[in-house]
Amino acid sequence: MPMPSPPQVLRAGGSVRARLTALTVLIVVVPLLVAIALTMTLLHRSLTASLQARTEQSGSEVAALLAREGVAGLQGDAEVLADRGRIVQVIDPAGAVVFASARSATRSPLSDLRPSVGQAVVTGAEALPMPGHPAPLVVAQGVESGGTRYTVFVVADQEDQHEAVTETGKALLLGLPVLLIGVAGATWLLVGRTLAPVDRIRQTAQAITGNHLEARVPVPATRDEVAQLATTMNAMLDRLQEAQRTQRRFVADASHELRSPLASLRAAIQYGAAGEADGWADLAPLMDRESARLQGLIDDLLTLSKADDAGTIPLHRVELDLDEVLEAEARRLKVAGARTVSRAITPIRVVGDEGQLVRLVRNLVDNAARAATATVALGLTRSASGDAVLTVDDDGPGIPAADRRRVFERFVRLDDARSRGSGGSGLGLAIVAEIVRAHHGSVTIEQSPLGGARFVVTLPAPPQPADPEETDAGTADPPARTPRRRHRGDSC
Repeated sequence: MPMPSPPQVLRAGGSVRARLTALTVLIVVVPLLVAIALTMTLLHRSLTASLQARTEQSGSEVAALLAREGVAGLQGDAEVLADRGRIVQVIDPAGAVVFASARSATRSPLSDLRPSVGQAVVTGAEALPMPGHPAPLVVAQGVESGGTRYTVFVVADQEDQHEAVTETGKALLLGLPVLLIGVAGATWLLVGRTLAPVDRIRQTAQAITGNHLEARVPVPATRDEVAQLATTMNAMLDRLQEAQRTQRRFVADASHELRSPLASLRAAIQYGAAGEADGWADLAPLMDRESARLQGLIDDLLTLSKADDAGTIPLHRVELDLDEVLEAEARRLKVAGARTVSRAITPIRVVGDEGQLVRLVRNLVDNAARAATATVALGLTRSASGDAVLTVDDDGPGIPAADRRRVFERFVRLDDARSRGSGGSGLGLAIVAEIVRAHHGSVTIEQSPLGGARFVVTLPAPPQPADPEETDAGTADPPARTPRRRHRGDSC
């Protein structure tokens, strides 16, 4: 059965603790098995090389003695028979045994090897340890003595070396389970201690519900990934709790805003139904005003809802004259007659949603008109980087620096002129912020030179085309363009 790979172990069922323990054991056991096999191989080669060297040395000594003194010299040399682990045999050219150090080797040659004079041949030296009984190590060498060519065999038994390698391998394999049990136990304890904070985080997270987001998961003292996970979860819970508070506040404020025009309409209907027939004519302006207020509030809520769902307000982009939008709002405010309007407007074309940009300018102008004492100023110019810069000023009480970011939140109103009593719903500036963000622009609040607040909106604008008069005289006539005023600045 093939051994499972680490990814298969990680994908298997069970707890993370068990899977990591199994993976650790698997990672440890494979190198250990390789190390044991390598150790046995190196030990086998070392012992075999040592035995071969001693056997070759013994063969060289016997060959030298035979060449010097002949077979008779071998009979009286006790050193030849001193090593019982080796057998020395000498055969003549006919294959007859002329000398043997052991009685068992006197009948027939110990090997079929027949090297030439001066040549030594070795057989039986295995490179790897093999199972079963090893073959003997044979060193054969050709020798000439007294005009006769002999073959000297020195045969060494390899059982001792084989047994040493085998016993070493057994000892290492028997110690392997003990080592693996220790590794598994240590890994189990270490992973358990590491994952203990995760279990506490899970228990805390399980107790958190949509109505109760106050609880926070414990952050362990360690500065590891688990601590980062706990910190991230707490930050997420903070955002969820803040979003829940914002949603509840949004629903409460929306309900309050809707209740007022609905109550007025209901009272008007009840009054008209109980009164005379011509009472409806007297109530028509009130009902129309409250209906328009209710419709505007619903439109604002739908706009913000679409921005929340899509991440931004959907746009239908066209190229339009932003200065004409400001001129139209200036004329509308002039017709109302409640405020003096001053203008300093430079013609600038932008690419954007015409309806949303009209809404942006109208919300800013209406906001300034509610806050102003007498004067509202509209401005449009091009910045050094080529962007369109729209400004709306009023001479009202202004907006404190601490509240200049907060006023763009939904249903946020400041005291004084910017209040529900003056007609604001608290959604106009929030819609302005969403429209500006959808057009990749920016909106800020500054102190106005008139003494009140200045709203500054920056929108990307395409580069201004060159005037026909600036073209070279040798070029063809440019296409006809509708002449436009370069600057408009007045008050009304």
